[in-house]
Amino acid sequence: MKNQAIKFGPLLAIILGITACDKNEQLATTISSDQPSAKIVNFVPSTVRNTMGAYFVSIDTICDPYLKYTKKINISNIPDGYAFTITDGNLSLEILGDLGLFTKKSPAPNTWWANWNKAPYVEDENPAVLWMAGGYGTTITLSKKCYVFGFELSAEVGETSVAPFAYSVKYYDADNLPDDTPIGFLENEVTSPSGARLYAIKSDIPFNRVQIFYNSSPVYAPWSWAITNIRYVTDKSVYDAHK
Repeated sequence: MKNQAIKFGPLLAIILGITACDKNEQLATTISSDQPSAKIVNFVPSTVRNTMGAYFVSIDTICDPYLKYTKKINISNIPDGYAFTITDGNLSLEILGDLGLFTKKSPAPNTWWANWNKAPYVEDENPAVLWMAGGYGTTITLSKKCYVFGFELSAEVGETSVAPFAYSVKYYDADNLPDDTPIGFLENEVTSPSGARLYAIKSDIPFNRVQIFYNSSPVYAPWSWAITNIRYVTDKSVYDAHK
């Protein structure tokens, strides 16, 4: 299967399809830590490009419904070190990065360098993460098609905060569409340190390949980046009930 950079044409409509926690929905609680508290910055909604005209919206913040109807791939039990394939027994993720593989790192302060963020932007303040040194992206191939797929992402730049870093994600139905035709595109910004954000999509068209890439000026590229709290839905009936 080809893995190539994609350019969007001028006719693509930009649809700001965004969902977040309703004010009446209970926010997920975070795990306290000894790391410095995250500095909550102004909320920047995701930018969503819907290339197929179907329902394709982002989930920008963590809330209890999202945690309840999605399944989570728990990476905390993976031994620290390189990770090529990750699975929960139902869904497997095959990972291919620009500069190699993800490395599983335990929570800060042991390996990952800083506080992750706070609710409602992330599930935990100090999760185990899948880390990649340098590089500008990675491709994740899913063993099953997903209607919902989400993860949290942050960058590593050192003790001095530099912001923002734009990361984008493209979603592909690799079985039915050409390799250069994504079903949609999601862009969000993270800050560093303590500025991880949720990248999550709900889509009527299920997809089985996800391409993550750095989308800011190379002059300010971070040293490394990481993802965690990977969640998904493969069951259409579950997806339809929570659309």
